Amino acid sequence: MLRFTNLNAIANTTMSQDSTVSAFSTEEHVRQVGQRIAGLSEAIHHALRQLTQDLKHVDSSSGYALLTEEYALRARANILHVDAKRFARADFPATQHEVIATLDDVNTALNGACSAEQLTELIVGLVLFATSIACRNNATISLLLGDLKQQVAAHAAN
Repeated sequence: MLRFTNLNAIANTTMSQDSTVSAFSTEEHVRQVGQRIAGLSEAIHHALRQLTQDLKHVDSSSGYALLTEEYALRARANILHVDAKRFARADFPATQHEVIATLDDVNTALNGACSAEQLTELIVGLVLFATSIACRNNATISLLLGDLKQQVAAHAAN
């Protein structure tokens, strides 16, 4: 399984400098998204660790549920990385830059999450988005990418 402790360490991967390139248009683009999602699962792990140090913030059943989702997210990231060829497509309406920027914004929101509820909302949105990539339905992926952007914006406003 992929593990990243710092999204900034992978921030300068070989992402195309052309901001008009369609997301998921190459195997490398799919792998980049998988790497970012793996990095986010690590950020989730650290956020969970911080929240659970003070047991008033997270009850044990909620903590275990979020930990399970973190593991599921790691598995999805690994699938995207290993099977990138199957998920590559040239017709996705958003750019690779837009998808990566959204995932970076999720990272910022995760770092600012101060409750299990905030963390849960972000994790659910991220898991749904990561899962949707495998379905290869552009409308579904676009919808869930938009939902993820809205969740991040809502967290930034708070």
